[in-house]
Amino acid sequence: MCFSAEASFITSGVTAIAGVAAISQVKNKNELPLAITPLLFSLQQLVEGLQWISDKPSIASLVLGYIFLFFAFTIWPTYIPFAVYKAEKDENRKATMKYLLALGFLVSTALIMFLIISPLSISTCSQSIKYDVDIIYPTWRIIPYVIATCGSCLLSSHKYLKILGVATLIALFASWSFYSNTFGSVWCFFCAALSAIIYMHFHDKN
Repeated sequence: MCFSAEASFITSGVTAIAGVAAISQVKNKNELPLAITPLLFSLQQLVEGLQWISDKPSIASLVLGYIFLFFAFTIWPTYIPFAVYKAEKDENRKATMKYLLALGFLVSTALIMFLIISPLSISTCSQSIKYDVDIIYPTWRIIPYVIATCGSCLLSSHKYLKILGVATLIALFASWSFYSNTFGSVWCFFCAALSAIIYMHFHDKN
C-alpha cells in the first residue's frame, strides 16, 4: 500500500462526510460525541495530508507533527472510551466502561508528558510518515491504549461498534506487522477510514 498526501486528503474527505451524516441522524445528545468522532479523524488526516507536502525538517512540519500526535496521544485514548460510554444504554456495561475511560485518561496523561519532554523528529519511511518520539517501553505502553480504545468498542452492546472494535484490532496487527517503524501514522490512517462505520451505527438505528 502506498500512503500519500492524496490518500490522507481523500480519507479526510470521506470521514468528514460520514461524520456530518452521522451527526444528522443523532436523536439523543448522549450520542453526539460518538457521531463527532469521524469529523475528528477527518481533521487528523487533513493534518497528515499537509504533513506529506511540508518540507522536512521545517517549523511547519514540526507544528503539524505535534498536532497529529496530540490527537494520537491525548485525544483518542480518552475520547473513544468516553464517546462509547456516552452512547451505551446498558448500565452494567457502562459501569465497566468507566474503568476503561479512567485507563484511557491515564494513558493520555502519560503520553502527553512524553510528547512535552521528548524531542520530535519527522521523516518519511516505507512510503509512510515516521513520528519519532522517545517513549519508554513503547510496546508495553500500547497495551493499555488498546484496552481503553478497542476494549470500549468490543464491550459495547451496539453491533457496529463491536465491528469497529474488531476491525480496529485487525488494523493494529496489520500496521504493527508490516509498518512497525511508522506504526502510529499507519494505524491512525486505518482507524480514520474505519471510523466511517460509525455512520452505519446511526443509519442502522434509524
